[in-house]
Amino acid sequence: MNRLCQLSTRLALALSITAAVLAGCNSSRDARRGDSQPAPTSAADVRRAQQAAPAPARTLAAPQAAEDRTVGPGLTALRPVRDGALIVVPIVADAPARSPRFLTLDEGMRRGLVSVRELPETDYGQLRVSNRSDQTLCVMAGEVILDGHQDRTFAESLAFAPREREDVPVRCVEPDRDDGPSRSFVSAKAMVHSELRREIYQGTQSSVWEEVRRYNRAHELRNETSTYRTAAAQQSTGPQQAWRQRVLAALQALPERDRLVGVAVALEGRLISVDLFATPELYGAMEPKLLGSFVAQAADSTRELRTPRPAEIRDLLAGARGNECGQTAVAPAVEKTAQR
Repeated sequence: MNRLCQLSTRLALALSITAAVLAGCNSSRDARRGDSQPAPTSAADVRRAQQAAPAPARTLAAPQAAEDRTVGPGLTALRPVRDGALIVVPIVADAPARSPRFLTLDEGMRRGLVSVRELPETDYGQLRVSNRSDQTLCVMAGEVILDGHQDRTFAESLAFAPREREDVPVRCVEPDRDDGPSRSFVSAKAMVHSELRREIYQGTQSSVWEEVRRYNRAHELRNETSTYRTAAAQQSTGPQQAWRQRVLAALQALPERDRLVGVAVALEGRLISVDLFATPELYGAMEPKLLGSFVAQAADSTRELRTPRPAEIRDLLAGARGNECGQTAVAPAVEKTAQR
């Protein structure tokens, strides 16, 4: 009996060991089978796998440096005003001057404080300007004056001290007249178009006459003495006036309006001039005339291209002519075949 019990016990122990070994083998086989199974391919499995995976590290783009829009000490070029072929770049002063107050040619002549006359011994290249006011008189090259012995324009931008009288250089813009009943002048309340202003700065009297005649022909303006006064009058009437008013309204709406001291102008992608003034008030007084001259030039243009870069404005200003009223820089001529 005892021997039978011992055999039963040994048999049960052997069966237990065998079962344990088989269970271990099955577990290893299952594990190996799991390792060799392909990755889930259903959309739900893919989403679960993506959600469980760690997020990839982000690569941050290097911040771009802001464009340097300074065009001179304390001067910044704003975004351009565009209208047709005309691009006007406003220029503001970081800390604009507020004094002294200047007198413009138009205001001075209207108030009887400024006179422009022929010299006692007529000199077609010079006129006498008298400033009888207590303010500095500012006159810009390209401002048109009428009557006398010929319609003229000032050849230089000038500042006249209070109570000063001076003989100044001028250009004739009426090729076919050299005499008249009057020796005094009135303001045309206009400036010559940009290309004629460039000829005044950089050309000769003959090239000025040539440009006056060309502009009159191009715009079908006919008169007996080939004068520029009809072209000047167009800036205040019709399409040119409407164009000027649109640009003027855009500039007047700028948040930085009270710091606006000048403009750079481009036509057909080419920077043509930069005008800066001593104060925002002086700029505001000259603004309608300036814009009229730009629009008169833009009437010959057909397309708008790129805006001039601030660096180009800085480079052109490096050669500017100036006085206490402000400064002007005019770009050199392009090839005549390209212009005309």
